[in-house]
Amino acid sequence: MTLRLIEGGGGGGGAGGVFFTPHPLADHLWNAIYPRGAKSLATVAARMSRSAGIEISEATARAVISHVRVHCFEYGWGVPPVEKGRYGINRKYIVELVDPNDPDTSISESDSGDHLIVVQRGTISTARTLATMGTNASNALEIFSNAPQLTLAEKRQFRKAASMFGAAADMVREVIARLA
Repeated sequence: MTLRLIEGGGGGGGAGGVFFTPHPLADHLWNAIYPRGAKSLATVAARMSRSAGIEISEATARAVISHVRVHCFEYGWGVPPVEKGRYGINRKYIVELVDPNDPDTSISESDSGDHLIVVQRGTISTARTLATMGTNASNALEIFSNAPQLTLAEKRQFRKAASMFGAAADMVREVIARLA
């Protein structure tokens, strides 16, 4: 395996001083997606089941992925965001090594030529989801600000929050447009 350094990876996470307990299925997640990756959560769960010798559901596989993402610096590896949607061209669960001493650096295999595109498409897809959620939150807060039970000051606060969510969603969309 050949490794190369990718600047700007890692992206945060970790428990930051919180007591860390390794997940008993984390090694089986590694076995399921390293070295060839997996195109679907069903594939991850099936491979984890074979590795562990027990039936592992997609929900359990998703929980283990979430755990590893939060604790990537404790494990020294993580699972980057995956492109959303059933027909994502670059939808793939892959492993990315991280440096616990440098959260802005990640290490990937140079053998998997699609690694960078998989990570970029997954990140853009996640950002699109966040932008949609921000717009939805903005709309909900705007509607809520019209509730007759609220004081005038509360209505202003909700409208201000709605505006901030909307502006954040717009900013994310602008960045996505430059990256995509």
